[in-house]
Amino acid sequence: MILTELTPEMLRCAVGPCPSVFETDRGTFIVIGKVVQDEEALRLLRGKIGEGESAVELPRAFFNGVKP
Repeated sequence: MILTELTPEMLRCAVGPCPSVFETDRGTFIVIGKVVQDEEALRLLRGKIGEGESAVELPRAFFNGVKP
């Protein structure tokens, strides 16, 4: 697998774990973020998160300047 980081440069972490967005050479994306634990959000997402899936939350800034 080849990963290309799409995280806007100003939001990339130099050291340690942090939210990130990657495009793969498989035509998919990998999103790293905080696992949603807010009960209200999980209630609203009920039925949309499948077996083996997790909902993650990213700041809006990730989508400003990210390649489509």
